[in-house]
Amino acid sequence: MTKNAATWCDLPQGFSPWRNVYWYFYKWVADGTLEGIVTKLPLVHRVAQGWPPAHPGDNRCATCALNRNDWPTGRL
Repeated sequence: MTKNAATWCDLPQGFSPWRNVYWYFYKWVADGTLEGIVTKLPLVHRVAQGWPPAHPGDNRCATCALNRNDWPTGRL
């Protein structure tokens, strides 16, 4: 999708017709479903990896880390 600025008509094979994908995307944006997925997916991933859940707003990056022990893997 990035090769042509996310044109709805150029979805990869295996997707539903573009109008269906478009309809669901905007429905999920309007009712908050997409925001919920984007918010909860990192938490689900962290728990599945055995890491402690992050606090809201805990968006550390490698360049901001104080030391190696701040990261669940123990390494940068």
